[in-house]
Amino acid sequence: LGVMFTIVQTPGLPLVESIKHGINYTNTVVSHTFSAFKYIFGKRDVSQMAGPVMLISATAKGAGKGFRIFLVFLAIISINLAILNLLPLPILDGGQALFYTIEAIIGKPMPTRIKEYIHLGSWLLILVLVLYLSYKDILRILPFKFFNS
Repeated sequence: LGVMFTIVQTPGLPLVESIKHGINYTNTVVSHTFSAFKYIFGKRDVSQMAGPVMLISATAKGAGKGFRIFLVFLAIISINLAILNLLPLPILDGGQALFYTIEAIIGKPMPTRIKEYIHLGSWLLILVLVLYLSYKDILRILPFKFFNS
């Protein structure tokens, strides 16, 4: 995931300053997420992508470092998932918005059968990606040589 945490004691901030700081940090995370997507799609390099297994592992490690780190990690994951959900894939909200936009442009609903095939295809692609990333995660986590050869 490329997320590393260090504990730095910061003085308490007034409410308005805390909100500003939270918004700035969220903007930073959003910017880094878009940079990561740009890198992944531009370089076609998925070597740094992680799947559900690595996500669970990183969450457990974050929880072991303290409650504050754990909450920050969960916030970063939530922001990343929100951005991921906006991608124009049919099974995500961004894809639904794309369908509605296409229907608004053509002036009539898309045929149900076509929508079903598109949804099925995108589900299959997502499942293949999750399985591939889970396999890569297991290879990263398990130190066995015979898995990595």
